[in-house]
Amino acid sequence: MMFISVGIPMTVLTITQLMKFKDRGPFATRLETRFQIFHIYAITAVVLSFVFTVLILMVSWVAGGLMVGFDNTWLNAKGMISQTTHDQNRFFSILPQLTTYKVLGTLFVTKFLGFLMIAFLTLFLKNWFKNDGIVLIVLVALAGVDQLSLVPIPIFTLSANLWLGNWLNPMTTFFHCAYLLIVSIFLYGITGILFERRDFLS
Repeated sequence: MMFISVGIPMTVLTITQLMKFKDRGPFATRLETRFQIFHIYAITAVVLSFVFTVLILMVSWVAGGLMVGFDNTWLNAKGMISQTTHDQNRFFSILPQLTTYKVLGTLFVTKFLGFLMIAFLTLFLKNWFKNDGIVLIVLVALAGVDQLSLVPIPIFTLSANLWLGNWLNPMTTFFHCAYLLIVSIFLYGITGILFERRDFLS
């Protein structure tokens, strides 16, 4: 729900407002091609994704620490992960993946890639919909389809979510991150081509 209630609205609002500002006036005329303008948007998407991810993790870290403490109880043999596996051998095999810095690193990568895919989807949809509200509705609808598991494969937000099972099977997280990265790269490429041909298409 974090992506639906916070991530998508913040990303759509920021990127669409930037596009409205940059697409007009002297800024657009100083650049040789629309693809160069798109690169500015793409870099902005990466920076915004990084900033939003850091903000989300900082707020979550502080809030979680104040509520339940800052100790990593997953490393404890009596912690939730150990109790869930019901298998001490399996618990000790995944224990190296549960260190605090690896947990934070995994959270950062998955959330960053989730935000990045949302940002590139926003840029992609703006080529087809001029109305910012429609872009927001489409993204929220896709996220809702994801959350309700109405399709057999995750679209984007579900891949950026971490459940208890992800920590028990770390390769699942790896495949989800790879999927998010590949789709983001594809969206970057196809949106760049569409953006350069936007005058012709319109």
